[in-house]
Amino acid sequence: MTDIPRRNGMESGFTYVYRTSDGKRHTEEMSAASREEVFEELRRRGIKAIKVVANDGSRANGAESEGLRTHTRTEAGGVSKRTTVGVLVVAIVLIVAVLVVGTWHFFRSGEPGRSREYERIAEAASAIQGDMDSHIAALDIDLLQNYSLIENTSEASSFYATIERANGEVEKAKARLRDAFKDVESMFHDPAELGLAQKLYGDTVEAIEAAGQAIAFRGYAFMLLDENRGKWKTVRNGTTRRIEWADPSLEQKFNFYSKGGVSSATMRWKRDFAPAR
Repeated sequence: MTDIPRRNGMESGFTYVYRTSDGKRHTEEMSAASREEVFEELRRRGIKAIKVVANDGSRANGAESEGLRTHTRTEAGGVSKRTTVGVLVVAIVLIVAVLVVGTWHFFRSGEPGRSREYERIAEAASAIQGDMDSHIAALDIDLLQNYSLIENTSEASSFYATIERANGEVEKAKARLRDAFKDVESMFHDPAELGLAQKLYGDTVEAIEAAGQAIAFRGYAFMLLDENRGKWKTVRNGTTRRIEWADPSLEQKFNFYSKGGVSSATMRWKRDFAPAR
């Protein structure tokens, strides 16, 4: 046991644990008036203690219960039972975590819609729809709703050409999509994954056709304006301009076409009975 100079007349025994530069663990004792004096003395000696506990069992001095202290204190360079148990627990937790993650990846790879084939065809469908949207946007399709421009442009061929090219982009996208999905039945052997691929095709077709419907409605509204010049005019509505019709029946048709958003069944009727040029 190592003593330090007496300060307050009352000293207790303390056990301190530290490691040397070679990694070995050492346990020694010291008499001092308090744990603070032990730490102060150890710092003076250049020793960084892992722990300091009072030998009298006083928890106020940082001691653990006798049972725990018995398991903790070991010969110099030894490994405590509690440390061994802690390492074992950590190892078990890591093993369980690895098993859980591995199992999750195993079943995830077998889930429908997770195969590389599905990912590739999903990317193809997204690319086809994205290409269509960007090509249509490049046509300045929004000019079909620039009513002031339409009112002051007597030659409407450029507007009809824009509508035709936009419709062509829709049909091109549908053809590309059919070509991309033509071999899905031989591509997917899992019925569930095949079903997902077929649903993906249907959802993408609906999105493409919705774009086509929007173009068709804009086209019908424009045709009404072009074929009924003199029966409408634009009037200022705040910072924009709106259509003012002289014929209420034409106004009703125009509002129906320009607002859009009808069901697919109604859209079929509009396609079959669209106004003729």
